[in-house]
Amino acid sequence: MVDLDVPVVGVALVAVLLAAIALVALGGRRRRPRRPPRTAEVRLTTHARERMGQRDVDLADLERVVREPHRVVDDVEEGSVRLERDVGDDVLKVWVVAPWPPRQEVVVKSTAWQRVVHGRIPRAAVGAVVGHRGATVQALERRTGARVSIDRASGAVRVAAPTRAAAQAALREVEALARRA
Repeated sequence: MVDLDVPVVGVALVAVLLAAIALVALGGRRRRPRRPPRTAEVRLTTHARERMGQRDVDLADLERVVREPHRVVDDVEEGSVRLERDVGDDVLKVWVVAPWPPRQEVVVKSTAWQRVVHGRIPRAAVGAVVGHRGATVQALERRTGARVSIDRASGAVRVAAPTRAAAQAALREVEALARRA
């Protein structure tokens, strides 16, 4: 009597291995953000114009984000798509009407800057600034509205907020916590 289990198991293992390799290979590729047609017109809502004025967003920067976004994030709940582009250390975010990419017209709903500042704290103070399970830095983020990330190995600090003043104020709080540690 011939035992067929060994060849069947071997074929199954090879199939699983090939499938895993294919998933890694396909998943590892970076997709380029989809772009609108070059002929697509950019139209601004009244709200978008108001936000641009309030947040000091330049029309040329906005159009660059729309034409060449670095990141595209779907917001199904709002019926929007958030386009992001790094501009120096900062990030310009532009919300447009879904679907993306549009066929003929890009309708801009809103805009916002994410201002980023960098600092450094002593590595020995990182634990105290972060706090138990991140409690200290999370409280600081809730209080300031900024997003704070700290590299434990180097002490490098990155703070992002809607305005440069808010980001700098949050960085000063991080540095003060580090001095007290």
